Amino acid sequence: MKKLLLASTALLFALSSFAQCSDLFISEYVEGTYNNKALEIYNPTNTDIDLTNYRLVRWRDGGNASDADISLIQTISGTIQAHGTFTCFLDRRNASATGADTILFSELLTIANNLVSQNKAGFYQPVYDAAVAGGRMISFNGDDALSIQKNVGGNWLNIDIFGEIGVQPTNGSGNFSPNGAWTDTAPYDNGIGAYLTKDKTLIRKHGVTSGLPNNPTEFNALQQYDSLPENTFSNLGMHTCDCATSGIVNASDSKEVRLFPNPTSGAKDVVVYTTGQATEVTVYNMLGQFSYQAKVASNNNVRIPVSGLSKGMYILHLQYSDGSTSLKKFSVN
Repeated sequence: MKKLLLASTALLFALSSFAQCSDLFISEYVEGTYNNKALEIYNPTNTDIDLTNYRLVRWRDGGNASDADISLIQTISGTIQAHGTFTCFLDRRNASATGADTILFSELLTIANNLVSQNKAGFYQPVYDAAVAGGRMISFNGDDALSIQKNVGGNWLNIDIFGEIGVQPTNGSGNFSPNGAWTDTAPYDNGIGAYLTKDKTLIRKHGVTSGLPNNPTEFNALQQYDSLPENTFSNLGMHTCDCATSGIVNASDSKEVRLFPNPTSGAKDVVVYTTGQATEVTVYNMLGQFSYQAKVASNNNVRIPVSGLSKGMYILHLQYSDGSTSLKKFSVN
């Protein structure tokens, strides 16, 4: 019996290890103002992946059969390089458009055009018609679950799920309109607490090395994602992952960043050392709420005053003169 238990444990460990860093998963979720939405996919493997056998599904408003609705299924094509990303953007590039067709913010449009030119992204035209394939997928809201599906032997299987399929979270009044979102407070779908999937950017934690193929019984976004404020776009096109951080192609990868002391007692400022030419430093708490910001005069001695910060974990965002960025965590005890 003991040998059987050990063998079973070894098998489970082997299967778990195999699942890590083995297939695509969502690395960034942007639910911003108007049409400023994006969904970034990451390839954690050591080989390039053809997107032909993958697709995206928007499980709209708590639907559990959306993968049978062509308007909520977005086929994708191209190749994601090993340890690279592919980002899907709403195709809103008409400067004269108004209302629901408003053009993307200039910062996001610049990033999108740059990534598309490198074959690392695609524009997807939203068409609000149930008969148009993919027309309603990228226009997701904070109360929609999303998933990446893979064609395995002719069957489309979820390999990563964002949100909870079959559940539409309510707003703080317990209603579906205006739309709610998953929050930071259990049970996460009743509008109590701070919104995490509406008016936010979520970045997959670097320690996450595989997707979530099974529908969760509840969706606590902070278990898998770091939360940044609405309309934060600067990290699109790159992702830091423990699968192979050295494989990320971005200017900030060549910059060393060290924080000391970390954690800090709150009595000592955090000093940031970086080999890059930093120009601005911003600090957010884990809900994506702004905590501190300052211009940087010296690139190798950035000091963060922490006396006004509450105990907890924070995200440090460094902006460099070449346009690249770095994200680091620190804690105040």
